[in-house]
Amino acid sequence: MNTDLDQLNDEQTEWSDRLSEVAVMVESKYSMQSVNEAIELYRGPITIEFGEGITVPLAVVTWEWRREPVILCRFAPTDAQRMTGDATEVLLKPHKLRLDDLGASTWSMSYEGYSCGSTHREALRLMRPVVVGNLGTMCSAKIHLVNCHDLSDEPVRTKEGAYSSSGRLTLKADDWIIHIDQCPNHSEIVRSLNKHGGQAITHVVRICHNDLRRFTIDECNKVCTYIDDFISFATGSRPQWCLASGYDESELLIWESWEVCAPVRWEPLANWSSHGVSGHVGRAFPKYMSKVSKSEWEEPISLAIKWYTQAKHRGLETALVLGQAALELLANTAYEETLAKPCSESAWDKMPAKDRIRSLLFSFGVDYRLPPKSKSLQAFRFSDGSAFQDGPQALTELRNAIAHPKKVKRERFGSQVDELRSEAATLVLFYLEHVLLSIIGFDSYADASNTHGCVINYGVNE
Repeated sequence: MNTDLDQLNDEQTEWSDRLSEVAVMVESKYSMQSVNEAIELYRGPITIEFGEGITVPLAVVTWEWRREPVILCRFAPTDAQRMTGDATEVLLKPHKLRLDDLGASTWSMSYEGYSCGSTHREALRLMRPVVVGNLGTMCSAKIHLVNCHDLSDEPVRTKEGAYSSSGRLTLKADDWIIHIDQCPNHSEIVRSLNKHGGQAITHVVRICHNDLRRFTIDECNKVCTYIDDFISFATGSRPQWCLASGYDESELLIWESWEVCAPVRWEPLANWSSHGVSGHVGRAFPKYMSKVSKSEWEEPISLAIKWYTQAKHRGLETALVLGQAALELLANTAYEETLAKPCSESAWDKMPAKDRIRSLLFSFGVDYRLPPKSKSLQAFRFSDGSAFQDGPQALTELRNAIAHPKKVKRERFGSQVDELRSEAATLVLFYLEHVLLSIIGFDSYADASNTHGCVINYGVNE
């Protein structure tokens, strides 16, 4: 009886602790109720440095999701300003713009406007980032993510025994702690993105040391680059970062930066992280950070992830060209870092790409045979009756037919070329996923059933 009571108390304590953790999720003053909703950044007086200066008592600065995200300063010039020509001159070329209540300034250029009788409306585009406060060291930083898929780890257990998403992914490495939390209204935002597309802030990221000691802007930028690459690899698409800010020990704002990001499409989540096993993404992060902290691996892994995400979304030809380039880069890096090299450097340099890729896959335990579901690759025969020996030969041959302009290389695959490229593109993404997971030492759930292997069906006889 006492044992059961102790177990119940432990469960209640665990539930309370997890609920408390979620209750202190990262807060942000920037959130959206709907996709493509404008975000107000500033409301107050502005001064446009033109002649003696044009002062506008009330202007509104908003982040707007146009074809390209843009930050606009909207104001209503007076009749007097228009009659003297000041407002007209301002629209013709860039002028410095001061946000008087914030003590911040930037350069602006006319974006749009209209005039009807005594009603005038103008919108200036902010041409340079706005920094509010003084950039310097901080104890924590917050950055917003646009169109980022959710990777929340272990769910929270409710008193009724059900489970609900925590809405938080916690990443820890060295002495860094990173919380990636869903923004308010996250479920509605995601439903709208899935149905209609568009752009929206989906998460806010908080970065700090576990002892809350201060760090610099450069340190923050570096760890953000690592997080960006890791999230991109985990989700298969690259989110955008915006609206960064820094805080002191008391969580008081030190600085804030408004800088527009590039547009980003909402893509379906289908990757090694998407099969719903709790916590496995968080467990991968420390090993990933340990690997990229080594100078010899930092750039190759970063480039391979960039090419991987582009290969997933930019067509079959792009997948083959960038996928092979990424595999060759990783193969060369692995060769350089291996003590027991399979051959001499001169022999390696002369080795065909298919053999270097085959060596890479073999060394990391990735099956390079043609997979069972790749029916077109298995059935294809060249004019001399020969077949593809394995996956590395298939993808390099098909890539060469794209990259090399010789007509004979382009035409040797005949009318089957699109089917062959499709299967080879899936295959090269599978190779990249598993090689990268092996390189970072990931040992959790990421087998063929939940990566691109579920398409090519490795290990299943049909």
